Amino acid sequence: MPTKWAKGGYYYPGKDITMLQDEMKSYIDQGFTTVKMKIGGAPLVEKWLTTSRDLTNYVLDRFFDDSSNMFFFTSNEDTALLSRSIEYRDNVVPASNSIMAKNLFKLSYYFDNQHFGNIALTMLNNMKPEMQQYPSGFSNWYDLMLHYTNPYYQVVIVGKNAKQKLIKLNELYIPNKLIAGSILENNLPLLKNRFHSKKTLIYVCVNKACKLPVNKVKDAIDFMKK
Repeated sequence: MPTKWAKGGYYYPGKDITMLQDEMKSYIDQGFTTVKMKIGGAPLVEKWLTTSRDLTNYVLDRFFDDSSNMFFFTSNEDTALLSRSIEYRDNVVPASNSIMAKNLFKLSYYFDNQHFGNIALTMLNNMKPEMQQYPSGFSNWYDLMLHYTNPYYQVVIVGKNAKQKLIKLNELYIPNKLIAGSILENNLPLLKNRFHSKKTLIYVCVNKACKLPVNKVKDAIDFMKK
């Protein structure tokens, strides 16, 4: 059976996991065999991060090619093919490899996982020769490259009003940032030892070096504008 692609699964406020599952199932019911899903803007719930990490480890075990440091299009558990292709050019939708490279890049910060970060950088470096020759076919890779060539901010929001401050912060588009937050004490690397029971604090960090915490969103934004 030929592969039929669908894209979807976009997360938005109010869309819970049941709705996401129903959307994915609807594509299968329509006859699609492969779904490319992107999740963004998820609430401050740790399980989404740990699930992302677990899925990434699953993909590394079954799709990663150690010789090229890229991901195959098919799993090592699929029916054996004459050759396993590697999708890396961004066309109408971003390539599976550019998506995985960005996933690994972000997760390397969330979990302080240098292995993830090394893979992401190696994948990007693999693309550089062809990116210069055909830039329009590598838009998602170039987006990742900007995170390396410009300051990449890790914004940590902790405290009982973290959700409200997150909404306020996201009113301004700042593409080169990653957000971690919690309304409770949390031991994830970016959140550990930062919770204060009586205050909601915002930390702005670059490469693990953080400014002094502030409690106003405007002050945090000002750090990222300098």
